[in-house]
Amino acid sequence: MPALSWTPSQEDQLRRLWPVSSTADVARAMGKTERAVTARAHRLGLTRTYETTGYVMTTIRLPKEMRDKLQAEADLRAITIGSVIREAIAAHLGLPKAGMIAVKGGPRKGAGRKAEPKPASFVPRKPSMPLVNIWRD
Repeated sequence: MPALSWTPSQEDQLRRLWPVSSTADVARAMGKTERAVTARAHRLGLTRTYETTGYVMTTIRLPKEMRDKLQAEADLRAITIGSVIREAIAAHLGLPKAGMIAVKGGPRKGAGRKAEPKPASFVPRKPSMPLVNIWRD
């Protein structure tokens, strides 16, 4: 599928709109998909700041054990790890509800894992064939 080109005037419009508008609003105004707008903005090196959006974006690295526990909690509740973290921060800060610090627009489409969590009482079933030792002593 050939890449659709951007005209210089479209890139100028993107430079004006990106810092002050949501990705959805920019895409709608330009008649492009959100994915195309985001890709072009990154290619052009455009950024957003707290002053222009009112939201703080951050990246944290978690130890594997903590990430696994957060993922298990998110899977049980069918939400993203980010939602679990935002709820914990809101509770820690005494905010009335987690929505006060939620990301603008909510979770992305397809965010989070789709697999059903295994119940706590999960017991693997017996193998259908007997186990045979293929190593000889």
